[in-house]
Amino acid sequence: MNTPTIWVLNRRNRLNTYQSQRLHEEAENLGITLKHVVAEDFEILEPLTDTNVISYQGEYVMLPDAILTRQTGMTYFAHALLRHLDRRGVLVANTSEAIDNAEDKLKTIQLLSAYELPIPKSVLAKFPLNTDYIEHEIGFPLVMKTVLGTKGQGVLLFETKEQFEDKVGVLQRLTAGKEQLIVQEFIEASKGTDLRVYVVGGETIGCVQRTAADPETQFKANVALGGTAEYREVDEDMAEIAVQSAKAVGLDIAGVDLLLDDDGYKVCEVNSSPSFEGFEVDADVNVPRAMLEFFLRELRP
Repeated sequence: MNTPTIWVLNRRNRLNTYQSQRLHEEAENLGITLKHVVAEDFEILEPLTDTNVISYQGEYVMLPDAILTRQTGMTYFAHALLRHLDRRGVLVANTSEAIDNAEDKLKTIQLLSAYELPIPKSVLAKFPLNTDYIEHEIGFPLVMKTVLGTKGQGVLLFETKEQFEDKVGVLQRLTAGKEQLIVQEFIEASKGTDLRVYVVGGETIGCVQRTAADPETQFKANVALGGTAEYREVDEDMAEIAVQSAKAVGLDIAGVDLLLDDDGYKVCEVNSSPSFEGFEVDADVNVPRAMLEFFLRELRP
């Protein structure tokens, strides 16, 4: 195989980050031609032609062998571009469909449930809220989260039914009842702590345990919210759940967040473009190399 060309799709303001630089370094080590691209700089022309070029920044360029999606908060145009390149024979990871599955938290829950994977009991809320039903099926304390959201944003903990009814009433008025919300069982054993397991090409490559800055008062463990992370060995149950979770959602590359329950693990979320800086610092796992080697295996004749 000739020197493969891989594009990395990201937002314009993230082209020079630590993670982008590390991908460049590992691509050079592996003999890969790597280029960071922005979706909105392309032109998408339909119907498909027989040509192997595409318009990028006003010029026609050769299609790559593969494209690695590192963009969070995918735009409509970015989704359209991934579908377009997929149809033209470019190896896409992750695909538009898989990213859409991961971005919609309820859709993720439904896919995980279909695979009979362990998840917190969850209810899609609708206004006006049937708090008696929620109390009966979920109980208190409980967690409420928006269907769309990343890095712990839009996630709230309610200790009592009275607190829940009071705050949700305000939220309903502020959003005119249009915000899609999930009500979820609170896993007390995992308060302030969770696990992020990295999955690449159907295999786990590492895990970090994340802990809130103040576990006594904070229930979210996201590093983006001030938490810390440290390496943890991947055990057999953890690996099985993480790999099957990525498969259920359709992701070749995934960050699977697990909650620590009294009888094992429960899947909290499945992320389609997980950060890997903490893995390299805290777990000494070379994530960019693992991702690029996955592409090389898939592109091998």
